[in-house]
Amino acid sequence: MGTTPNQATFPRHHESMEQHTPEPAAVRQRQRDTKEQPSATTAVSPANGLTTPERQRTLKGKAFEPRTSILDFHTETSPIAQSEFRGFFHLFYLASAFFLITVPLGRYYDGKSPIDPSLAHAMFKDTLLIFFTWGKFALLSLSSYSLIQLHVAKKCPRWLVLVVQHSTQAFCIGWGAAIPYYNKWPIVPSGFLQILSAVFFMKMHSYTATNLELLRRHGTEKADPRFPANLTLGNFVRYMCCPAFVYEPEFPSGPGFRPWYFVGKLLSFVGAATVLYFVSTQFLIPVAMGCHKITFIETLARLLLPFLAADLLVFYIMFECVCNLWGEVTNFGDRLFYEDWWNSTTFDEYARKWNRPVHEFLLRHVFYDAKHNWRVGRWGAVIATFVFSALMHELVMVAVFRVFRFYLLTLMMTQIPLIWIGKHFKGTVAGNLFFWAAIILGVPLLATCYVRDWRVANLDNPDFNRLDLL
Repeated sequence: MGTTPNQATFPRHHESMEQHTPEPAAVRQRQRDTKEQPSATTAVSPANGLTTPERQRTLKGKAFEPRTSILDFHTETSPIAQSEFRGFFHLFYLASAFFLITVPLGRYYDGKSPIDPSLAHAMFKDTLLIFFTWGKFALLSLSSYSLIQLHVAKKCPRWLVLVVQHSTQAFCIGWGAAIPYYNKWPIVPSGFLQILSAVFFMKMHSYTATNLELLRRHGTEKADPRFPANLTLGNFVRYMCCPAFVYEPEFPSGPGFRPWYFVGKLLSFVGAATVLYFVSTQFLIPVAMGCHKITFIETLARLLLPFLAADLLVFYIMFECVCNLWGEVTNFGDRLFYEDWWNSTTFDEYARKWNRPVHEFLLRHVFYDAKHNWRVGRWGAVIATFVFSALMHELVMVAVFRVFRFYLLTLMMTQIPLIWIGKHFKGTVAGNLFFWAAIILGVPLLATCYVRDWRVANLDNPDFNRLDLL
């Protein structure tokens, strides 16, 4: 449900992608965080033998540093807490609270149960199997650690490391798609497991690829002084647990675990997830279940605004609540999981800002690898990054709906010419309006295409009911 046609993460279309100048708000936030949390900067400080510029010459991509999330209202130094528009955030919380009250009341007055339980039943189908599979993914990820240990000890050649690495990663992705497909799981657990397998895929790949690169540079002027001291089991487990998809020998530490902060974020997560539940059961599922009885245009019109609300809620839940909860537990210092994507005027700007963990992975391990290892030009690397991201998103759609339609892949491919056109509107009001129009129309358009085909494919299934949807 949270997948949009704009989710491919593109590199910046400048000749040098490393030369990204942060916006003023980001600069001020960085200065505040650096001043107030000096102990957290040791991961990239001269005390550790590697300054930020030196690290940039050693590893591709942007360095991690202590930063707070933009919409983190629980941190006084966050941009939203210090913004003159913070009252709108209060309004969002208050409106959500009223929504949580009025929806059950409306159902009660209509003679129904206050809460529709069908979605909850589907969400927790085969929960034990999901957690068991999660554990299997964790054990499988140890292969990345073992391969590097063997290779550094000269007991495993590089070619064999690469073969085993790609085999285990392919198995991880394939297993994540096969289990929901074989068991005919509902959408929510199917999507969750497929996304979980993609997370392990990226983490495993980045750990192996980055350490192979550090080993290659070891003993040269570009050597990282933290290598090979970083090759410990504790360092590997720390990386696998922190909310980052690219490996670094060290990550910046946070201020430590704050119980009040954790509880506040947990309450925000529960509240936003409950609002999303009500939006789904009241406005999305009824339309989806009856979409074969109405026209395509009517289905799209009925899903337009509910899907916009659902898409924004999914973003807030994932990147503001889950990632910060994850970061708090692991004491991860860099909480800038997204930037001000809502001000985007081009699709490549949006793709860089809305999902920074995935963007960093694609930047380092697809775009830069395509340029430097495959020897392709800048636009060739952009297209390779785009295609890889589109295929990964399409795989989620296949696992969720169990149909091969490639609507998402097709719609994402149309962004390539839009990126070129969009540079003429960069930084303009027209560009931002066009961006939001695409967001508002794109998500329900994809949902309408997939859900209608999925619904028609199950018309003859006597066991088909609401629990099969979400």
